Amino acid sequence: MDGISNFTKKAIKQSFVALLKKKPLPQITVKDIVEECGINRNSFYYHFQDIPTLIDELITEETDKFIADYSPQDPIETCLTTAYSFAENNRETILHVYNYTDRAAFEEYLWRVCDRIVAAYAKNEFSKTSLSENDKAIIIRLYRCECFGLLLEWLNGNMQDCTEDEINRFCLIHKSMLEEFDRRCKSGND
Repeated sequence: MDGISNFTKKAIKQSFVALLKKKPLPQITVKDIVEECGINRNSFYYHFQDIPTLIDELITEETDKFIADYSPQDPIETCLTTAYSFAENNRETILHVYNYTDRAAFEEYLWRVCDRIVAAYAKNEFSKTSLSENDKAIIIRLYRCECFGLLLEWLNGNMQDCTEDEINRFCLIHKSMLEEFDRRCKSGND
């Protein structure tokens, strides 16, 4: 794709996100996007089949960017508070997409983020334990499901009732649980 085409595609995405901050997804049309962007309808359809395709690409990009920016060496608290800050800064946009898009696709992206975060966390934390590979797999599955469930609950509650302090406390509790599980496994009391 040439520079002008890339510029146009980026402008379409930015216009769409700007519109999402103003009104719910069902009220946004291709006509709104092209007027906001200052292009014609054909330019939109050259880049995207429809609005759901545009949403899919935006979510994929943001998910991949978040995953790429997260360093496995960072503490889990850093990753989660960064994600929380991003979500808070983009609350209207996220809720508009979450409430009015293909829920299964959105949850798939959310699952990918949870999987990446938990895998990085586990790699860091498991190096400090003597847990078996089977126990590690069980804990990863548990943490991934828990992370995913908490995020869905937060989204279903319109992204209310969560603070950075709660995230840090959640992480502290999990570290304590992992240490206790490792201690019990070492002593044979599992």
